[in-house]
Amino acid sequence: EADLDKLRAAMAWARGDHCSDPLLAAKIPVALQGFFAMRGRLHEGREHLRLAAELPAVQQTDVARAHTLYAGAALAHVQGYPVEAQQMLRECLALRRKLQDDEGTAGTLSTLAMTLQSAGESADAQAAAEEARELFERIGNRLGLAIVQMQLGHVFVYLGRWDAARRSTQQALALAREIKHLETEGECEWLLGEIAQSDGDSSVAHAHVQRALQRSADAGDRNGEARAKGSLGRLVLEQGELDAARSALGSALRAYVAFEMRSEMIDGLEDHADLAEAMDQVELAVRLRAAAAVARQEIGFVPSPDRQLRADGRLSDLRARLDDAVFEAAVKAGLGWPLKQALDAALALAPVADAAEKAAALAAA
Repeated sequence: EADLDKLRAAMAWARGDHCSDPLLAAKIPVALQGFFAMRGRLHEGREHLRLAAELPAVQQTDVARAHTLYAGAALAHVQGYPVEAQQMLRECLALRRKLQDDEGTAGTLSTLAMTLQSAGESADAQAAAEEARELFERIGNRLGLAIVQMQLGHVFVYLGRWDAARRSTQQALALAREIKHLETEGECEWLLGEIAQSDGDSSVAHAHVQRALQRSADAGDRNGEARAKGSLGRLVLEQGELDAARSALGSALRAYVAFEMRSEMIDGLEDHADLAEAMDQVELAVRLRAAAAVARQEIGFVPSPDRQLRADGRLSDLRARLDDAVFEAAVKAGLGWPLKQALDAALALAPVADAAEKAAALAAA
């Protein structure tokens, strides 16, 4: 963060004819991929990579093309463009298999698994993650192994295989702790909190979420902190702590918007629909759920069967609380909302962001 303006200048300079290393324009943004992802600078990172990928020297070098494709796809996935990410990863995978790059192939398969899961292709996602795990084990890449073990946890959550999800994520967490990789440790804690919440064990879930918040903060992972705040908000809302829920959920959604996390924005809309219901704003809850369903479909995210069942159940409960004509009118209104209008309506339920949140949003701008 402190040297970001210098790095921007370096990337612009490297794209010029005066640079003696024709691949430097790709090397710098590829090296900054994790920074762009963790600090909520997704659009900027993707733009630097796009400009680098257009350079003839990069296009003519398979290794450089593979790196720029992978880094761009990873950022596209985090930002919520699963179709684009998947296309780039498939092209990258072909290059890395051709190059016989086992480590690169494993990393590409690992990220491809997450884009496949987002599209609802859970069987293919599991197969890609398991192939990645085998490659990481064979070459002895412990960080890659921890990450893909965690990603298998995500896949198992999507499939509703909660015990398998817990085991896989616990294995990932143990390895992340051994190698002291705070970002992965934070995401594992967050995922274990989600699993515990699905089991109805709020105390265990709360402990995991608090550790996720701390580890993400230690790692400087703004995105991880935002996700953990969202989980915390859902937990306290379930416990009837309305003011705490408004604060946490509002803070999370503001971060999702500031950091361009489109998938999480939709999750946040659904969280705020639950918040509106708890505040007896039933028509608003219906509108938010309808708007979230449209946005999810437009982006190309397929909810897990468990999530869809829950959403259908909540909508049925809301229908029972309203006259049919009022319910249908609310659904129609929500279906017609642009995403920004739905987000604004959701955030109106939450307290005004505090000074720290405002500073974070300005820093990400």
